[in-house]
Amino acid sequence: LDQIRSIERAKNLPVLVLTAKDLSSDEIQRLNEHKIEFLMFKGNVNSQNLISSVKEMLNSKNQNGK
Repeated sequence: LDQIRSIERAKNLPVLVLTAKDLSSDEIQRLNEHKIEFLMFKGNVNSQNLISSVKEMLNSKNQNGK
């Protein structure tokens, strides 16, 4: 994520993180510092939730002109 955010044209790229890992508070804070759009945990998401989140993320990007 550091590498992605270091690229000028990718700084505002929407990022969805889907993980099965139990993240520490430091890891969550680091993700938030990189302005991720969504943080989803594998056990708490189904395909419909994932698709809805991606659609929401893309709609937001289009509306904000990012």
